[in-house]
Amino acid sequence: MSTGFSTLPDLSRFVGGEAEITNSFEGYAYRGRIATIEIAGEDLKIRFEWLAKNREGISEHGVPKSADWDTQTDLDYGVNLTFGGPHDIGENRLMHHSTITYELLILFPAGGSVMNPEHVHGLDPAIAEEQRERWLAYDASR
Repeated sequence: MSTGFSTLPDLSRFVGGEAEITNSFEGYAYRGRIATIEIAGEDLKIRFEWLAKNREGISEHGVPKSADWDTQTDLDYGVNLTFGGPHDIGENRLMHHSTITYELLILFPAGGSVMNPEHVHGLDPAIAEEQRERWLAYDASR
């Protein structure tokens, strides 16, 4: 079975961008900066430079409940693309939603939406400073 992701000409536009992963059934939200992204068979695999989990999860509307996020040590993420396809949601972003796992993945390209590091607890100081510069550039562009 072919997925729309495998037909994309280039996923490299997301390297250095961010991904947000939410699950309405389990009530969690993750966000982080993408270090690598690739298609391996029917799976999309992401390695994060840093990844953070929302302290209070998400509301029933899929919105993070807290402004505070805590860094995670497991930086690998994978999703099987068989049970859903990618959807272009504008601004060079892609979304994948699995009706089986209730997980929603949004990919933001480099230069797109950036998380404010002031709310991400536990970032390495060098990464926090780089994230702050990205945030300021993003905030100024809006």
